[in-house]
Amino acid sequence: MSADCVLAKLDFKNAFNSLYRDRMLAVQDEMFSELTPYCHLAYAEASDLRFGHCIISSQVGPQQGDPLSPLLFCLPLQPILLSLSSSLVLGYPDDVSLGGNAEVVARDVAVVERESALLGLQLNHNKCELVVGSTGHEMPMIFQHFARVESDAAVLLGAPLSTGEALTLCLEARCAELSLAIERLVMVNKHDALILLRCSMSSPRLLYILRCSPCVGSALLD
Repeated sequence: MSADCVLAKLDFKNAFNSLYRDRMLAVQDEMFSELTPYCHLAYAEASDLRFGHCIISSQVGPQQGDPLSPLLFCLPLQPILLSLSSSLVLGYPDDVSLGGNAEVVARDVAVVERESALLGLQLNHNKCELVVGSTGHEMPMIFQHFARVESDAAVLLGAPLSTGEALTLCLEARCAELSLAIERLVMVNKHDALILLRCSMSSPRLLYILRCSPCVGSALLD
């Protein structure tokens, strides 16, 4: 990574529970009008969430468990992402990453912060990350509260981006989890143990790393 390039990973505060429903429904109606009857039935009015004797009025954000909630959350953000100028613009629900020239990325971060506020979303600067190629390079002021991460330690959506420190730490963690799981799985029926190993424990996470990160040749795979 060159000295003038950065990767900014943005974090929103309580994102799914903060999105304004009127903005969400307006964009949904514009882009997928065939879903409007269902979405208005579910979100046009506040719904009651019951916890024991308590009733909480739910008025913002898509409901957890709604199969359409990821789509409804992403639709209002899409026009913002399309308006950005960074060389790299990635959005996966509420995980937004911008890469390229530091000045361009800084301007785009300001755009995301300004426009997302109109949707009810707020950036949590203290949880945002800035991946840099050179820690000594001066960065724009908007990044002053971002956590600095060197390129060898960079992780995106849980997957290391290089063969450096991040990959080593990630594979070591997976090996430790699998070792612990193997010790405990001998206590249950073999068929149950196989299902648990395949579907939970650390196995799916390890497969994710193998598919997404440059693991070839790592001694830890032994």
